[in-house]
Parts: sequence; C-alpha cells; structure tokens
Amino acid sequence: MSKPTVVQTLAFVTPAEADNRLRLLNARFVKMDPDTGQRLFKTAAGVVLRQKSGVQYEVLANCVC
Repeated sequence: MSKPTVVQTLAFVTPAEADNRLRLLNARFVKMDPDTGQRLFKTAAGVVLRQKSGVQYEVLANCVC
C-alpha cells in the first residue's frame, strides 16, 4: 500500500473558522493517522483531510480510510 500524498494545504485564520469550513464540507472524523497520530476527516465528497494543527489541514490523495 502506498503512502498518502499531500495535494494541498488549507490554512485558516482561527480554529472557529476551520470548524465552520469543516461543517460546510460535511467533514466527519474517521480515525487517527497510524503513521503520524494526527486526526483524519472525510468530507461528503470523499476527500480526506489530515489535521496538522487547529487551523491547518492537508488534503490527501491515495489515502485508504
């Protein structure tokens, strides 16, 4: 199995803005990333996001979760 690839980084101004964007994307918590221990979210469209910090997320490709 190949490692996930970071396609894009999303950065928000505040944690509240990040929470609002995740809600708009209908993103739900899926699991913890076994390699990094960071939280993984999946949007309604099937896009996987990895939380880097309270205001920064990475869009992942080739992620099985």
